[in-house]
Parts: sequence; C-alpha cells; structure tokens
Amino acid sequence: MSRSPSLVIDNQSVKFEAITQRLQKDIAFLSERLEMLENQPPGSTLVRKTYADMLENRRSVLKWLSDYNSGEQEDKSDGRRQS
Repeated sequence: MSRSPSLVIDNQSVKFEAITQRLQKDIAFLSERLEMLENQPPGSTLVRKTYADMLENRRSVLKWLSDYNSGEQEDKSDGRRQS
C-alpha cells in the first residue's frame, strides 16, 4: 500500500495532500478577493496589500512544499533515503 507523503513539523506528521489542498483553497479565495477589490472604487490600500502579501506567502509555501515533495520522490526513486 502506498503512503501519502508527509512532513514532520514540531514532532507532528503533516500530510502534503491536506496542506496542498488547503493552500490551493486559500490561494483561490485570496485571488478572487483581490480581483474583487481591484474592480471596486479605491479603498483601503492596507487591505489590498494585506491580501496580496497573504497570497504571495501562500504561493511561496505551496512552491516550497512542491519542491520538497519532488525531492523526496526523486530520492525514493533513486533508492536513497533522506535524513
């Protein structure tokens, strides 16, 4: 049986799939929210910046997880084990 890749954070195993799905939902929400704010009359630039920063952070984490998971998969296919 194949196990879902996971990452250990603070002694807790976290499933990549669950984190990835949550990040994708957050990214979709923040993207829609920013688009909506862009189509409204000028408002609070602080709110827009906050959403944009949150979106950038989530995209960065998603990319990091993707890169990390790709490295794990390559190591497994090479028969190597990461420590």
